[in-house]
Amino acid sequence: DWETVWRERFDRTATEPSPELTRPDLNERADRHGYATADANASLAAFSERRAALLADLRALFPDAWNRVAHLGGIGDVTLAELLVLAQCHDSHHVRQVSLRLRGE
Repeated sequence: DWETVWRERFDRTATEPSPELTRPDLNERADRHGYATADANASLAAFSERRAALLADLRALFPDAWNRVAHLGGIGDVTLAELLVLAQCHDSHHVRQVSLRLRGE
């Protein structure tokens, strides 16, 4: 579900003047989308498709778009480039979660 959140944040930062980006209610979203009972293979396929589309759109941005600023609740002003770093850190967190789960921890 974070792919949708990142997409919105990137799109708004690239197109709106200083957008205010709020933090979603993650538990509500997880409940609403039924992640606890979702098919893992279908979820991975959907994520892969959305990520590929997001990356293609980010690659197509004009270089000056990376310096556009948004206000991220709880963090403050961030550039589009900094948002991308936050997304990468978020991904790393989930990779670690999966790794620990596969090891039985």
